Parts: sequence; structure tokens; C-alpha cells
Amino acid sequence: MAAIFLSTFEKKMGLQQMVLSHLPTRVADTVSAPLNLLLIGDITKLGLKKKQYGPFEEIKRDGHTPVLDIGAIRHIRQQHIHVYGGIDHIQNNTVCFLDGKQEEFDAIVAAVGYYRDYANMIDVENSRFEDLKLPVKKQKYFGKDGLYFCGFWIAPTGQIREIALDAQKIAKDIIRKKQT
Repeated sequence: MAAIFLSTFEKKMGLQQMVLSHLPTRVADTVSAPLNLLLIGDITKLGLKKKQYGPFEEIKRDGHTPVLDIGAIRHIRQQHIHVYGGIDHIQNNTVCFLDGKQEEFDAIVAAVGYYRDYANMIDVENSRFEDLKLPVKKQKYFGKDGLYFCGFWIAPTGQIREIALDAQKIAKDIIRKKQT
């Protein structure tokens, strides 16, 4: 038997979404905006982008559910995670930004969500992308040159589950390489 325990935040958000889902899209977004601001805060102050329309409109217009990882938001606020934007391309461990700046990183995780088209910003041989058609444990180039891909392999067992597993394997590999 499994038990799921929801935080107070998750309960409030879930209840809000359930109630508001019965309203017209724009009304639901208008009503939810102040509550979202109160519960989550202004994500643009953290360097995150916000759509010009609300989450209910996003579902209707774009056909996908918006996801906001509250744990990641907490780490951004605590400065354990830094937000960078405007990536032009990536070469090995160097990220080149649109404004001309370059930053070198020990490891890079290409977690571009379900938008595989963003992979063209990474300057690597095509064999790296062919390798991503396999689960992490079968990839030949996993972590090569400090570059990791998370969520690219379409898993029959569920994409969110697979992303979570990939993230754990990536973290363990980064730690292992740091210790050697």
C-alpha cells in the first residue's frame, strides 16, 4: 500500500485549480493570479520568465500543463540554483550567451523540457543525439565532457518518472567525477 502526503501548499493549489477549472479560462486566470502571487511570489524577480497569459489559458492555447517546481524555486531563492538565460550555444563546458558573455561550468545538464528543437544550440557531434534514443544506462556518451541530457529519451514507463531517474543518475555521476 502506498500513501501520498500533500503539503499545505499543494493542497491549496490543488483545491484552487479544482474550483477554478469550472470557470471560463480568462476568469479563472484573473481570479487565480493574486493567489498564485501570494503563494509563490513573483518568479520574474528570480530570473524566470512568465507567460503573458495565465495557466488556464496556457492549457487551452498551448495544449500543455504549466509546471512550476516549488522545490526548485526554493533553491533559486536560497541561491543554490542560479538562473541563466539567453543561451546562444554550448561548446564542451562553455556556455555562450546571446549578449556575448561566456561562462565555463564543471557540468552542464541540458534539461530543455519537451522541446527537443533546443538541442541545436549544443555544439556536439550528431552521435551524441543518436545516443539519446537509449536509456541513460545504455548510452555510450553519458556525461562525456561534462555534458548531460535529461529527459530526452522517451520512456514507455512515463516521462516524468524517467526524468526523475535521469536526474538522480546525473547527480551521482557528477559527484563521482568530482571525487576522482
